[in-house]
Amino acid sequence: MMASPAREYGRFWNARPRVLSLNSRFQKLEEEPQFFDEKYGENFSMADLEVDLSKVKNENNASRGWFELDLSSVGLRSLSIEIRNYSHLTCLYLNNNKIEYLPEEIFSNLVSLCSLDLSYNLLTRLPHSIITLMQIQKLYLTENQLTELPIQMGRFYRLKDLSILGNPIINPPQSVLQMGTESVIQYLRDRLPTGPPPPERILLSLIDPATGNPMANPFGSNQISNSNSGAAFEKDLKLRVISYNILANSYANTGQYGYCPAWALDWGFRSQGIMKELLRHEPDVICLQEVEAGTYKEFFVIELGSHGYSGVFTPKSRARTMDDWTVVDGCATFYKRTKFNLAEEVSLEFQGMAMSKHKELGEDPDAFSRLITKDNIASIAVLQIKEDPPLSVVSKGPKYAPKPKHILIANTHIHWNPEFRDVKLLQVQFLLEQLSTMTSPKSKWNRIPMVICGDFNSMPDSGPYELLSTGKIAPKHEDLEPFYYGSYSQGMKHPFSLSSAYSTIGEPIFTNYTGDFFGCLDYIWYTTDSLGVSKILTPVEEERVKDTRLPNAFMNSDHISILAEFMVKKRN
Repeated sequence: MMASPAREYGRFWNARPRVLSLNSRFQKLEEEPQFFDEKYGENFSMADLEVDLSKVKNENNASRGWFELDLSSVGLRSLSIEIRNYSHLTCLYLNNNKIEYLPEEIFSNLVSLCSLDLSYNLLTRLPHSIITLMQIQKLYLTENQLTELPIQMGRFYRLKDLSILGNPIINPPQSVLQMGTESVIQYLRDRLPTGPPPPERILLSLIDPATGNPMANPFGSNQISNSNSGAAFEKDLKLRVISYNILANSYANTGQYGYCPAWALDWGFRSQGIMKELLRHEPDVICLQEVEAGTYKEFFVIELGSHGYSGVFTPKSRARTMDDWTVVDGCATFYKRTKFNLAEEVSLEFQGMAMSKHKELGEDPDAFSRLITKDNIASIAVLQIKEDPPLSVVSKGPKYAPKPKHILIANTHIHWNPEFRDVKLLQVQFLLEQLSTMTSPKSKWNRIPMVICGDFNSMPDSGPYELLSTGKIAPKHEDLEPFYYGSYSQGMKHPFSLSSAYSTIGEPIFTNYTGDFFGCLDYIWYTTDSLGVSKILTPVEEERVKDTRLPNAFMNSDHISILAEFMVKKRN
């Protein structure tokens, strides 16, 4: 609902002390800054403000101290752009002044601002940089001369209080304004311009085809870090794998992604963009996360099937008990029929693995409860690589045919909640244990090349990343504390030499970018003793998504896709 009229503002104007608020429960400063003194009045100059702002910043260490700035009722006619440098501000009060104009970039760095009061001024328009205020929850514009609200305000999905009384606003229309804040934001959001499409991502070669040596790194360091140097590869045997959390349809709503227009969240729209993303670079293997069971059967099997792919699917464990299991999401792995045969399929439920270890893991009931209530899964497919036999083999008969080559593809979606770091780490360990069993020296898949794709919901500084990349976790790892998981708390390890495909150039800044978070959560891991990375799909630049977030009109999930091309190393 919109805020009530002037009486509501009395709380701020009359009762609120003119102070800068401190981090420690908003205590008053021992000495209030001079520029809050009423003596400024009509003679208050911008030079006074800039000098005093700089003085306060230097004396009070703005990044750690105050978070509110009150410039109400001091006779301001204009405002210094200097204020934009105070990115730590959460509240800015500019009400009861005579401001007619705000510089276009005035809000460009105020990314933490939650409350902005511009009431009782002479503003006729709001600056474009208002789009920066993605954290805004309270916006007071009462008694100005505004005729329209910027369309960019449609991204203010956190906004709870919007007061626009006393403005001659014609857009949005009065019929919308009368319905309250939520309806206003929805009206603006669904009319957001899409803007130009982002540049197409390209496949970046990591190996110089002429010399076989690592290429120069366009993203920073002098040379790409690559395990391919000096390796001999199977001729013309390459594997291109894409991994993509597509955002389950049941999660794609404006309640969760309030900055995204409703039409851009509709599955009918998103599905077409997702298909284009999957097929653009002609992958041999497609690993998808957050695929609903119904969507897998009714959409992906049909659409990808028409492009020559077959697939396997593992839903989350809850599918066993839900009446409508078609809305349960899981992991789907598709492969080109012309290139592979399915040799083996394994569905792995981490919940079930935890239950099978209840004797050990159950020693700490609280820890065990955290683990068994999470129903994440992994899907494992062993693919036989089809090869056209050379003419010499055909002429000599089938007994001279080469031994079939196989590759193992694991596809997983690890638990999301950052408060459950212990669960994430154990789920990854369970996956590695299963892979270790399948590829043990006495198994038929011993020494098989492996690719492990997925949304690991873990940053590069996390325990799961450390375990995967180094092969071990030290006893009493911080991700497990304060819980006790039996022998797992004494350290974990796995027998594989694994590397992340993107680590060769440095992990992307983000693979997930929403209103509340951005970071790298998705990876394609591979066994370095049997595979080498020849190409990767370039990351998305933050500049392309920082205003719109994900999903948006051009990127149809809250994650981006990642892709790597591998070459198979010759065995000694």
